[in-house]
Amino acid sequence: MARFAGLLTLSLSFSILSTALPAGTHLQTPTDFSTFNVEQWVPSLDYVPHKQQATSLTSSMAKSNKDIEPFLFQFKTKLPVPGTRLLMFLRETSRAMVATKEEAVEVRLRIVPASSAGASNGPNRASHSMGTTGNLQSFIVGDALNPPTLKASANLPSDHIIYGKDPSLGGTINFYIGFKNVIIDSTSVAASKSITLLDWTVSQATQLTNVVFNMPTYSNHVGVTSQYDSNSNIILNNLTFNGGAIGMELSGQQWILKGITTNGANVGIKAGAFQIVCLDCNLSNGATGIDASGISGSLTVIDSSGTSLGNMIVSSNAGGSAPNSIILENVQCTNSGSTVSLNNNAVLSGSVTNTWVHGNMYSGGATTPAYEQGSQVTTPRANVLLGANSKYFTMAPPTYSQYSSDQFVNTKTVSGLPVMGDGATDDTANINAILAQYAGCKIIYFPAGTYIVTGTIFVPAGSIIVGDAYASAISATGSNFWNPDAPTAVVKVGNAGDVGVAQFTDMLFTVADVLQGCKLPLATWDSGTRISVSVVQQARKYKPTAMALPTSAKPPGACSI
Repeated sequence: MARFAGLLTLSLSFSILSTALPAGTHLQTPTDFSTFNVEQWVPSLDYVPHKQQATSLTSSMAKSNKDIEPFLFQFKTKLPVPGTRLLMFLRETSRAMVATKEEAVEVRLRIVPASSAGASNGPNRASHSMGTTGNLQSFIVGDALNPPTLKASANLPSDHIIYGKDPSLGGTINFYIGFKNVIIDSTSVAASKSITLLDWTVSQATQLTNVVFNMPTYSNHVGVTSQYDSNSNIILNNLTFNGGAIGMELSGQQWILKGITTNGANVGIKAGAFQIVCLDCNLSNGATGIDASGISGSLTVIDSSGTSLGNMIVSSNAGGSAPNSIILENVQCTNSGSTVSLNNNAVLSGSVTNTWVHGNMYSGGATTPAYEQGSQVTTPRANVLLGANSKYFTMAPPTYSQYSSDQFVNTKTVSGLPVMGDGATDDTANINAILAQYAGCKIIYFPAGTYIVTGTIFVPAGSIIVGDAYASAISATGSNFWNPDAPTAVVKVGNAGDVGVAQFTDMLFTVADVLQGCKLPLATWDSGTRISVSVVQQARKYKPTAMALPTSAKPPGACSI
């Protein structure tokens, strides 16, 4: 896993970044599982869970590459926790990744080896010998206070700046990939050149959030595409597209697009999928806001707006069947042509204050749908679900960059309550003690590591917990989780009747054994629950380095410790 933060608070020149895949090559080679030894990872049918406690775990412990010490990036990161440093197990070839504020560097030859590095006692990540769910891909995380710019040079020879997808795996088995807090810039590339800034043909357990795509206006550039293979994305959060021919060119199974802003793109979103939901999206200054012609199921647009557009939504006429159904709920359309145009015929103009449906609709208790060619209906909204302006409450994935360093507590540096996160030590009691002590007062940070627990971790109301992009794992083991007739939670959030904040960001909840009676975990961002055979990674201990952020903010319900 590669992570880039404060060192990238400058403009970087990418002349050949995407040449990891030859220009024009989009066909993907299916994974050959015929040589994958499943038996070494999957327990036999008569397997009995370890009768000893966590200290007797037999999982092989991954170690950092023996030829280097983990390289310390000089982070000015979102998690300014005194006493911590991020552990990056990079090969010697990746050490040169630092860029100073005084220089702009060509970084393709530095980032690519870093994202391929594996453990010294394990395979290179590019070998895929760990299968799909066992292989952690790359996470690029920028400084949330001052996002880095990845800028394509004018002579970029390829048709993409960044391939988010691993080209040797199919799109539906590209997991554990992340990209956030970064600006991608193609404004130095000729407007006439056809180029895509980011290929995002990936699937579950991926995150794309808080990214800005800057493209020349009236250009052939595309911000994000997923055109080169089947894929199964879930959600894209808080992305901004300036200029370009198309902001987002999507195909796949299902998408939730939340907090998307397009400004000056000829087509804001070219949507192709089974189902797409746009929530709190704002599209402006273009010919078309959303081209829904490629949707085989339905497009639902909620609490969104279109401003200064030729047409807000264009599509084909479904002609009496479900494909290309369109549902609009609380959609504002101003200074534009039609709100919905089907086959170049305007069928709706102006704003929709409640709900408008074109397509199949069940109503009045009917068991079969009726085809509607533009019906206004009322959709009740529960007050408890609403935020500002009577919209459904939404929240951007938090970066916590507004909080100063003294508002964080590092679980590995609390005096008298040692927490190891080494994949072997039972950390249950001390994690629970730290959570009880700092709930409502501090943001609790779990550095990269595997935290073995043999009992339930109780998260009190008022807790904010953050980790390092799928590298901070709460991993359960032991007899407390064996009984399928009386399942036990690994993580329990609050008690019945509790009221307060509960947030998880960048955490992984998993198991270190076969646990028939295990239940895995209120608000979670970029976090995952995984039940599979896990190779526990051992983190070495290194001397800590402090990091700082502004001191003006305190977390909700802050108190003195």
